Amino acid sequence: GDELKVAIKVTVRDEGTCTATCNTNYANRILVTSFAMEFPEQKLRNEPVVLSEFTAVELAKKIGQGQRLLGDFNSKSFPYPSPARAPEPYMTHSGADSEIPLQAKNFRAQYVLSGVYRDFGFQGGWGGASGRRIEIEAFLHDGVDGALLARKSFSTVASGQVLLRGSPSVGSHAFYRSDIGKPWGKLLDNIARWTENQAACLPFSARILRVEGARLHIDAGAEAGLTIGDTLKIHTWKQPPVTGLNGATLGMEKKIQATATIRSVYPRFSVIEIENAPSGISIREGDVIFTM
Repeated sequence: GDELKVAIKVTVRDEGTCTATCNTNYANRILVTSFAMEFPEQKLRNEPVVLSEFTAVELAKKIGQGQRLLGDFNSKSFPYPSPARAPEPYMTHSGADSEIPLQAKNFRAQYVLSGVYRDFGFQGGWGGASGRRIEIEAFLHDGVDGALLARKSFSTVASGQVLLRGSPSVGSHAFYRSDIGKPWGKLLDNIARWTENQAACLPFSARILRVEGARLHIDAGAEAGLTIGDTLKIHTWKQPPVTGLNGATLGMEKKIQATATIRSVYPRFSVIEIENAPSGISIREGDVIFTM
């Protein structure tokens, strides 16, 4: 009767976390800021560890160990007005920009990873009689304009001796074998791998440091995988910014100004040369280049 019925039996195997693949030779740099606690009273007075700062340091190490991204940290920076308002960015005094692009520029980063401890409370009685719940919400931002690209919550429960002590030191092998260090380390591993899957295939960008006619110096080099002969696109921003119906600024649209070829590559910077520049082109220090 022109009708065919097909029955399919499917078995799904759990192969673990899916790893994104992409056709790029460039390694984006991730700047990790401190991870503040939404409820700081959950960390006891006799717990001396500055958890927010250690989180930035350890996450940057774990991101770099993945070998698809470069990791760096600024453990003294928290880019939001308060943990409760994250991921709403802290604005500069002029109100023209958020803290996130400024931090990314200072550390030559393409993207910024930040976050908040949403929970660090004890279970089974105050003082950790039976365990401690750890919940971290992570945020991935574009380092050029500060836009939020992704967010995700991660949680685990530590059991046993879950008080933070000065010894063993956070980050040491002994700490990661402890009752509190082992689950905390696995949680950071999950955040690092999530960041890798989110950011490894995102567009690569660099900032112009110096303009010498058609020759430009940019803040990325061999450590990021740049190669002599590669082609890059120089962008500026169209004005005015795009705004929502409520008048709030949503962002700015990119405008391709010119194409440039990499002529020299050094460990932390490169020299590029503009090709067939259109008349009236205006390129300044701080402008951004992108791979296409």
